[in-house]
Amino acid sequence: MTEAQQILFDYIIEDQTRQLLPAKYFWHYSRVLDQQEERLLETMTDQQKALFEAYQAAADNMHEQEQQALFRATWAMAHELLCP
Repeated sequence: MTEAQQILFDYIIEDQTRQLLPAKYFWHYSRVLDQQEERLLETMTDQQKALFEAYQAAADNMHEQEQQALFRATWAMAHELLCP
């Protein structure tokens, strides 16, 4: 992504996305996810926790890559529509 695209992407992800999600469900599922993760971590050894944290980091990275791809596709479509 260009620097301008990265700035817009970061702004959308950090400041706009959660405002567009239905707050009731977003916060409910955020709490459920946090509670389930806490319960899972309580059952793990230190080695398992380290492996789980590495998995979570990889999953987060993959999710961000997917979000960036969606942003670039939207950017390209908007460019095609607005600048024929």
